[in-house]
Amino acid sequence: MLGRNPLIFTTFLFISAGLTAPTLGAEQLRFDQTISQRAQKNIHLHMQGEDVKIAGIDLNEDGMDEFIVSNADCTKVKQNCTYSILADKDNNLITLGTIKARTLLLGDSYSHGIRDILAYDNDRNDFDYTLYVWEPTLSRYTIGSGARGANGH
Repeated sequence: MLGRNPLIFTTFLFISAGLTAPTLGAEQLRFDQTISQRAQKNIHLHMQGEDVKIAGIDLNEDGMDEFIVSNADCTKVKQNCTYSILADKDNNLITLGTIKARTLLLGDSYSHGIRDILAYDNDRNDFDYTLYVWEPTLSRYTIGSGARGANGH
């Protein structure tokens, strides 16, 4: 019966694949994108002249980038790095969170309208991460109570 109607067979395949395959719509940080010189200057001042790499990302979809910043040598070292999440408010930087991890990815989910962040410590297991969510009462990222990864607390 499935072989006679290709549309039914194709639909069956798509539904079956969606039910059995785990999907994680995480997005890598883009440290190669250009950010404004004013933002670069403010971040370097905030980081006290440390050589850093900067990823601009709109975490709350307000049309303005927030910044995830780490040491420029971070990817060369096989250990956890410190990532600072910063927002530019009235030409001053505000720290929205600090996360130690080998790698950060942007989650496909949101908490209180702010994008979740996945922190990976294990470079051999894509499902071993800690979920960081926005906590409005603290005005910062914290470890999520519903962390989905094997390393979630």
